[in-house]
Amino acid sequence: MKHPMRNRIHLWSRVTPLHRWILVLGLVFAASALGTVLVTANGEDNRAALADEAAAVALLGRALPSIHDAPVDLSRSGIGIDPASRPRRAVHVAYSLKGVNVAALTIQRGVLIPTDTEETLQSNGTSLSVASHVIPDGSVDVGYVWTDGSYSYVLHVNLRGPITRAVADRLALSVR
Repeated sequence: MKHPMRNRIHLWSRVTPLHRWILVLGLVFAASALGTVLVTANGEDNRAALADEAAAVALLGRALPSIHDAPVDLSRSGIGIDPASRPRRAVHVAYSLKGVNVAALTIQRGVLIPTDTEETLQSNGTSLSVASHVIPDGSVDVGYVWTDGSYSYVLHVNLRGPITRAVADRLALSVR
């Protein structure tokens, strides 16, 4: 009587080394994809999920702040909320100009202490810490950090096209 595994062993020996590597890589890719799905399903993913204004308002417990004095034609291009696994969840609002994201506003409860303040702007008794950095595409990102009551705000504005430093300051001062 033949061993039941004999035919299977014989079949595996006929598979070329190239095909074995393809099979192994396919199994590794499948396991990686399954792991990614499981990590996302368990809430371990740290990316902000897309949300609507109602979900953002529910998380913050107040109306969603926005830019009120936009001297250029800015439009809100998206809202994101940090996953529940993060200890300090935040709401992220992106603003675009002609389809290109140029500003990002992050709001969360609690106090943030800026670490790289270059200057300070004053608005209605609130101090905005300002710092600018050159980003890899060669443009300048200006960041504003401030606390108003029990909420902290971080606004990043990319200086490009009609958005100058004066326009960025005006945008930051108009967030309510």
